[in-house]
Amino acid sequence: AKHDKVMDMFRMRLNEAKELAIVKRAAKFRPRLICGGGDGTASFALLLVFRALLADNSVDGRRDRGNGFCWTDEEMERYFPALVQMPLGTGNDLGGILDW
Repeated sequence: AKHDKVMDMFRMRLNEAKELAIVKRAAKFRPRLICGGGDGTASFALLLVFRALLADNSVDGRRDRGNGFCWTDEEMERYFPALVQMPLGTGNDLGGILDW
């Protein structure tokens, strides 16, 4: 399906950004995800990142690293995308609740 191809492309970009951060030897080069919208948009963006990183043992390069994801726990901690939330809307308390 078309959405699978989009998710594959997103996953590829996440992996490229992770590899760049590894080469640069600094987590500060981890991916950034800029999200314009309210709390629902920000939480949906995080859902998509988690969905892109879900393990699938039937696909090469996406095997489970023991946590249900294709990245190790260390990679998730060091290279998980930083979410930059641009509040647009009415609620917008997610950033405050998470102390962003």
